Amino acid sequence: MKTLGPSNLSRPMLAVLYVTATAVLIACFARQIVSWRTWGDLENEGGMWVTLAVDARDGILYRPLVSDIGYGGTRYGPVHIELQAALMKAGIAPITSGFLLGIITAGLTLTGIYTLMRRLKTPAPFALVMTCFFLAAFCVRSGILSIKSDLLAAGLDMWGLIAALPLLEKDSQTKKWPAIIIAAICFALAAASKVTSLFGICTVVTWLLLRKENKIALRLVATYVMVGIILVLLVQWASQGRGIGIFLSTASAGGGLRRITEGPSFFFQQLSSRDKAVGGFWVAALLMILARRNWTSLPTLLFAYSTLGTIAIFGSPGTDMNHLMDLHLASLLVLAVECQFGWFARAVVFLAMLVVLHASHSCINDIRDMRRLNTRANLYACLADVEKSSSNGPILAEDPVLPIIAGQRPYLLDYFMLQVNWRRPHFGDEIRNDLSQQRFKAVVVDVDLGFYPTPSPADPWPGLLTLTQTRYELKATEARNHVFLPK
Repeated sequence: MKTLGPSNLSRPMLAVLYVTATAVLIACFARQIVSWRTWGDLENEGGMWVTLAVDARDGILYRPLVSDIGYGGTRYGPVHIELQAALMKAGIAPITSGFLLGIITAGLTLTGIYTLMRRLKTPAPFALVMTCFFLAAFCVRSGILSIKSDLLAAGLDMWGLIAALPLLEKDSQTKKWPAIIIAAICFALAAASKVTSLFGICTVVTWLLLRKENKIALRLVATYVMVGIILVLLVQWASQGRGIGIFLSTASAGGGLRRITEGPSFFFQQLSSRDKAVGGFWVAALLMILARRNWTSLPTLLFAYSTLGTIAIFGSPGTDMNHLMDLHLASLLVLAVECQFGWFARAVVFLAMLVVLHASHSCINDIRDMRRLNTRANLYACLADVEKSSSNGPILAEDPVLPIIAGQRPYLLDYFMLQVNWRRPHFGDEIRNDLSQQRFKAVVVDVDLGFYPTPSPADPWPGLLTLTQTRYELKATEARNHVFLPK
């Protein structure tokens, strides 16, 4: 197969490719500096990951749903949590450790993408350019410092695919076992980082079966399952028997059949509005697959599983654009491996460059918005307001980052999971009782105070907000955060 590369591209097109890749690198680098300083990518979800790591640092992996330290409940995998906890134990501050882990996992993923493209015979310069294009997606450039596990899971999936490539080489069965074991471990750790990261293992198993390597596929699945069972048992042991129960109680996030059927609608909405770079590369990769018709190649299979799987994931409540990262990666792999020299490949590459240039411009807008909003300054302003409280109790905050920078363990891990479990009998008794007794030093919420006219059995905030206003009074508003102090 004749692949697209420097030997068959005109110098002007090569120059434009290099300039485009350089532009996105510079724009993304500048954006990350501003994001680090202003905490521009650190949203509530990042605070939840930090809270889980703070708990793990102190020997509490997956806190109970309700306990004397507050409310728990999560569907996040343990690998990223334990890695960040290890960085904290080494003396690195909670937020800084999350940022450092994001940079490390971004490097893991980028090197994995480049290595996989090279192993699939993509010329080095073109593989380097396409690897740089990975940073064009908003879900990627915001995910580096958002303190989430998406990049870690994507990187482990990449290295699992790399490890699995020798399984089709003509070699003795004995020499294939190291590749099977390494691939299975990478895929299992990816799933333990992000429970929806199943695209890599599904791709490799299907790829092997299509090539009549049934025994190797079976061995890979068996090894993967074995490693997965070991990881589950370790998590169950480390969490003192809580892990499986917590995942079972939160896995569906309160969704149902109706939400599942709406998955495609949410998926295309994300592609067309929230992350246009992913949408552009996805369309380009789809056109390339339809033109090449190489239905059983590794990139095509990964693209198919990533597309179908991501659509299914968007059928679950609480799914955000960070789940587009795997799809973006698969699209780039298709373009890098399947692109051939010719008018169609030129058109697809041109489309990709337009998408990247748009993404570089978006980075400039991101920088402007992050400087204007300055999440870090707003949170510290909230903390200054909280310090005026006459109470010394814990801080009840919708954003867990606030109590973390105050040196406290967040009472509320995840408001969304509080809502998911709210219908459980007596589930809200603890928080209602603590509000009534003014146990909290402050209550900080990010809601429209005039939005809830009547309580709702499905949403805890109306009732909790009404109760809060009877025992606490609004003292300050910093950006969207309302600070209530005891009356």
